[in-house]
Amino acid sequence: MKHKTHLDTVLAYRQRYLHNFDKKETNKRFIQYSEGVRICIDEIRLCLPVSLSVCLSVCLSLFLPYGRRRNNDS
Repeated sequence: MKHKTHLDTVLAYRQRYLHNFDKKETNKRFIQYSEGVRICIDEIRLCLPVSLSVCLSVCLSLFLPYGRRRNNDS
């Protein structure tokens, strides 16, 4: 993983995916990362909407750098 942000979120959803398909983790990197990270799905669920809203506001600022664009046709 290049950027180690939201590592707990990535690991939690990967674990859920593997569990749903009755698979075991075989990727050495994920095994290594999971050893050093505490995963609490309740905390992830609480923080995810905040993270998404921050990402959304950053994305919107890229497309609307001067605030909301107005339709001047009216």
